[in-house]
Amino acid sequence: MQRQTISAPAISADRVYVNGQDGFYTFSLDLNMHTLNADVSGGVSSPAIADDGTIYAIDRNKQLWAFGT
Repeated sequence: MQRQTISAPAISADRVYVNGQDGFYTFSLDLNMHTLNADVSGGVSSPAIADDGTIYAIDRNKQLWAFGT
């Protein structure tokens, strides 16, 4: 990550999710591979994982994001 975050990561069975200041990161469990959704201006809320596997995060503009599996 290039920027800071004050949110905690969320960990599923095969991924780590981080709501960073410069976007929403998805990491492999070994942290060697990652993707970045730079549309999410985050860094504040910790991601939450629903029972159905949907990942939720709120950005700095108070917009709720949902990422399906």
